[in-house]
Amino acid sequence: MNKVNKSILSIIGICLIAYISSIFTRSGVMGWYQTAVHGVLTPPKITFRIVWTILYILMAISICKISLTTTSINKKKAQYLFWLQLLLHIPWCFSFFYMGYLGLGFLIILIMDFIAFSTIKSFKEIDKTASYLMYPYFIWICYATILNLSYIINNGMIVQI
Repeated sequence: MNKVNKSILSIIGICLIAYISSIFTRSGVMGWYQTAVHGVLTPPKITFRIVWTILYILMAISICKISLTTTSINKKKAQYLFWLQLLLHIPWCFSFFYMGYLGLGFLIILIMDFIAFSTIKSFKEIDKTASYLMYPYFIWICYATILNLSYIINNGMIVQI
């Protein structure tokens, strides 16, 4: 597969994961989330759309840079970690937003934090710029982890839908 096709497939994959995650997120935001007790750190709703758009663009550039590098011993591992942490967005959005299972969401996002950090370390061995492009995402999901915990503190482990 040529380099352009790899990049296109990566972008399509990211968009697909973002789309599926957004379906679950929208459902929750239109449901239990409206009546939930929000923490003081919760930003306005529009912030999420803006930030996630920027983060997905940075992640797309990052994984394309890794995909386009010459073969590296750690390249497959780095790609695996990237897709694993990104795929975890789907069960996190499903559990947290769609089902209102805040405790399960918290567990999933903790795993995402760990894998995202591991992804950055793996990317750094291959392409430093690609790893730096992942830091805003890592910082944001750490922030989301704190928000997830604040929802548990304010609303309990499971929200009644």
